[in-house]
Amino acid sequence: MKNTPNKGKFISIEGIDGAGKSTISKWIFKYLKEKNIDVILTREPGGTEIAEQIRNISFKNIDNLKNVNEPIYKETELLLMYAARVQHINYHILPALNKGTWVISDRFVDSTYAYQGNGRYIDTNLIDILTKYCVAKLPDITFLIDIDVDVALERNSKSGKHSNGHYLEGKIDVRKDFQINIDKGFKKRALEESERVKVINKGSMQAQQEQIKSYINSHINYQFDNRQLDMFD
Repeated sequence: MKNTPNKGKFISIEGIDGAGKSTISKWIFKYLKEKNIDVILTREPGGTEIAEQIRNISFKNIDNLKNVNEPIYKETELLLMYAARVQHINYHILPALNKGTWVISDRFVDSTYAYQGNGRYIDTNLIDILTKYCVAKLPDITFLIDIDVDVALERNSKSGKHSNGHYLEGKIDVRKDFQINIDKGFKKRALEESERVKVINKGSMQAQQEQIKSYINSHINYQFDNRQLDMFD
């Protein structure tokens, strides 16, 4: 009989601003808790003390940067994202997974392809290279929350999350063409990574939750079956 515990599952939640990612992430966290699964909820950029400080630099949330007129260039943004990600995955995500804890991340690497790649027109070949050398583990499953861009922009406007700035400065870019590009970037990732990225169709929150449940339950059942097999080894 093996004593080695099964590793936890890694779930990421993606979508344009206003898609409802954070709400879905919290709901999945609660759902897994109700299933008596050890789980943590984290986010990107951020997730560890150092990664959160890098996030603050990216968003100019540090007091001595708030009034600085010097721009943060798109290549700087990209490298900051990966610096934070290296800390996040190595210090927080991998240790949790290795203990058998499930991890839910509100955004992960697919956001970089969508925002920096499609949104900021950075060559995705460069993003591929950074991902290959900096990301030790991709999610087991990614839920891409689909939403009409107009609906998302209206949500952001009502919640006060609107500005003429770029989202990496802690603001949401309300230019419709920018959000359309981001949406296209996510849809492209879903096609390229169809085994991992599951598009959660537009609809009511309850309908989306049911879609997600079916995927999650298949992972839970697979893990349970493996544990049963371990008992006979």
